Amino acid sequence: MQRANSIAEKMFDVKHRHIVFTIPDALRPYFKNNWSLFDLLFEAAYETIYDAIHQICPKLDVIPGVIAVCHTFSRSSRWNPHVHTIATVGGITKYGKYFQLYGDFIDYAMLRKGFQKRLLKKLQKTLGPSFAPVAVELVKNYPNGFYVHAPKLPAKIAGSVKGLVKYLARYLGRPCVASSRIDGFDGKYVYYHYKRHPDDKLFFEKVLVSTFVHRILQHYPPKNFQMVRYYGIYSNALSSSSRVLTALKTKQVTFLYSRAAHQKRVFYSHWRGAMIRAFHVDPCLCPDCDTEMIPIFSVYKGIIYWDVRSSGKPRIIKSQLFPPV
Repeated sequence: MQRANSIAEKMFDVKHRHIVFTIPDALRPYFKNNWSLFDLLFEAAYETIYDAIHQICPKLDVIPGVIAVCHTFSRSSRWNPHVHTIATVGGITKYGKYFQLYGDFIDYAMLRKGFQKRLLKKLQKTLGPSFAPVAVELVKNYPNGFYVHAPKLPAKIAGSVKGLVKYLARYLGRPCVASSRIDGFDGKYVYYHYKRHPDDKLFFEKVLVSTFVHRILQHYPPKNFQMVRYYGIYSNALSSSSRVLTALKTKQVTFLYSRAAHQKRVFYSHWRGAMIRAFHVDPCLCPDCDTEMIPIFSVYKGIIYWDVRSSGKPRIIKSQLFPPV
């Protein structure tokens, strides 16, 4: 819920599309050994979408809004980096008006070739001349470009921006191997199953525990790595620009949720609000006088953490035997 709120906070109530950008097997080891290359993957995905819209109406200088999320595993839990994007089907023009594209703007041939060209160019510039033969070979092996896909969504979600946000947040927040898919462990081997994408064929795996643990740990990103990126009119640089502010002021676009509604959603996504929503009881209210209670202490592993408040601000003091004087 918190992830969905974070994504939905910046979104406008306009039509969006879900587009996935995937790289071939030959490129995956480069990203596994160097997480900074994901910056290039994100940028190539956004630039591909931008050009697809810009070519339809170049004189209007339409800038779309794109939210990109990194995903590093397949259903089998193996290393398979790809980027999920939520893109506006249109964008804000240089005049501060929202331009809505009609019909299906996705030209898969253009997107695939454009994504391939931009990503390989960025990788060659970053990795140097040694990458040039690899790029030439990939262009030869993938004459139609790299795989770009706009997955078919469930009927309840299709056409609903709010449903799309919830679907993606739930999908992207799942672990690489859910506990429900682990069938057993005999002390040496781990047994689990998965359904292959896209035909949903069921497969069963038996791997050494060391292999299983490695498959999970390889997906942990380095510290401060940003899994969610915002581009175009959703970026920090443009979200407060004159063209976006003009579109908001003239009601050309409105936020997906009002500011008041967003704050309400944030409250109900944290533990106190979630308790109220689920059980209709506020855990922070005294059951006798109906006054909001103040935390005094908590106990964790035999240590008392005292919450001493001065000027209304909490100050945590640890004690194993006696309270602070």
